[in-house]
Amino acid sequence: MCRQFLIGILISILATACGGAEESKDEKKLQLDKKTTLPMVDGSAFLVTGTPSDMKRMDANFENKAMLLGYTVNADAAAPGQVITVNWFWKSLKAIDGSWEYFTHLLDEDGMLVKSVNSEGPMRSKYKPHMWKPGEIMKDSERITIPADWDSKSMELRTGLWQGPERMRVIKGPVDDENRARGPVISISANAPQPVAPSSATLDVPFTAKAPKIDGKIDDAQWADAAGLTRFVSTLNGRPVRGNTDVKLLWGEQYLYVAMTADDNELISPYTNPDDDVWMADALDIFLQPMLDGPYYELQISPNGIVFDAHYVEYRKADVSWTSNAQVAVSVKGTVNDTAEPTDTGWTLEAAIPMANILPGDLADSAIRANFFRVDKMSQMTEYSAWSAPMRGDFHAQDRFGRLNLKK
Repeated sequence: MCRQFLIGILISILATACGGAEESKDEKKLQLDKKTTLPMVDGSAFLVTGTPSDMKRMDANFENKAMLLGYTVNADAAAPGQVITVNWFWKSLKAIDGSWEYFTHLLDEDGMLVKSVNSEGPMRSKYKPHMWKPGEIMKDSERITIPADWDSKSMELRTGLWQGPERMRVIKGPVDDENRARGPVISISANAPQPVAPSSATLDVPFTAKAPKIDGKIDDAQWADAAGLTRFVSTLNGRPVRGNTDVKLLWGEQYLYVAMTADDNELISPYTNPDDDVWMADALDIFLQPMLDGPYYELQISPNGIVFDAHYVEYRKADVSWTSNAQVAVSVKGTVNDTAEPTDTGWTLEAAIPMANILPGDLADSAIRANFFRVDKMSQMTEYSAWSAPMRGDFHAQDRFGRLNLKK
């Protein structure tokens, strides 16, 4: 009896050490035989076509079955009790058998394990390694709360895959002697700024059976029922800005309709050709992303009706040859580029954006990730404002895109 008791304790200790310092009853249930048939789910919500340019490269090779390509993290420094977001980018190399799970260990500055986080997060809880398909690249977003009583000057994240009493071996890349891939190191200070959280901006966009006339005047009756983005804020800090910007949205069977009214006492835009750098002067900038972390689209419109449009196959990698075929009309109150005695007061625009090559199929009850920016060029400065402020100098900050719900 004593021998059986000791063996049971030893097995329990080994299993706990693989996934982390803490093991729940649910985790014990996951210690299945490798030959057990496990359920499959659709992992399309976690798939990406590539990795972002700001990803920290790791290329940690897990037994030639999977590659942890790298990570991004939304904070280099944080305070105890704060939440940080780490995006791990995995690539499946070949099918994985068994009931492998994810773990992340939180280590202090002395390399001691303080806390283990096992299989938490959208992908980790739903899309297990045995479900991966060879060739897939996946974005694994993990939100980690720094313990409120953390008393070390830094926190290092190490991650990997575990099953029962074993961890999948890391045969190449940044790894410790316990088969844990080395991730980011976060400075911990009580005075650290709060990391920027993903945007929660959401808007229900109503349907219109009759298309508004695209003439730049915004006088059609349909606009009275449109959803409005009436408070643009500074892109860097979310504070109020000088110029007022009012954007209205509708959708029809084939189009997303956008109308904008902008106060502006200096209308400036020297650009005259399609796909010119219109964002360097007065412009409305529209980003549309039909699915989470997938390709996205951008349209920029100037006060003289010039359109820049591009398809981004991944972060900031533009295909400028793509054409939106948007119908655009503008109306100005004043004269663009009149620097002698400007009498400008603002400008308006209307746009009908065909959705067939952005979000194919029936648009009803669809959701689109999106953001809207205004560039207000002045002789002495430029003011940048947004619907959902990226809180940094990056209009392409996809974590800060809001959500448009197309309601019928």
